[in-house]
Amino acid sequence: MTYSTTIGRAALAMLVGALVGGNLSMGMLVMGFGPPAEGEAVQIWLIMQAYWAGGMLIFAVIPFILMHISNLRQWYAMTGIGVLTMVSLSLYAFKGVGTGSALVMLAATGGIVGWVIWRVAYRRA
Repeated sequence: MTYSTTIGRAALAMLVGALVGGNLSMGMLVMGFGPPAEGEAVQIWLIMQAYWAGGMLIFAVIPFILMHISNLRQWYAMTGIGVLTMVSLSLYAFKGVGTGSALVMLAATGGIVGWVIWRVAYRRA
């Protein structure tokens, strides 16, 4: 099956992916450390969104373009690249995060974000 996209849908997909990633990360922070103090929740949420938006610009746009040019436009390709990106970032930037369960949660987050990007960006040609 052939899928196509436009620049507008791809940009929207990156924005929605950043929102989903930021919200999932906020949920992981709350699960790991408990709810933030009163008045800090909005600030932490905005920081998570900013990190994910910057991360999308740095780590997601070029792989998305390369995969699109290479005709790797299936949902499993985008999901897989999301998992690989988060695992790579975890092992490099976060020094493995310390536990296997955190690595699995980050990989799952990357997979979900990759699938969301694919779902928003592509339509059947």
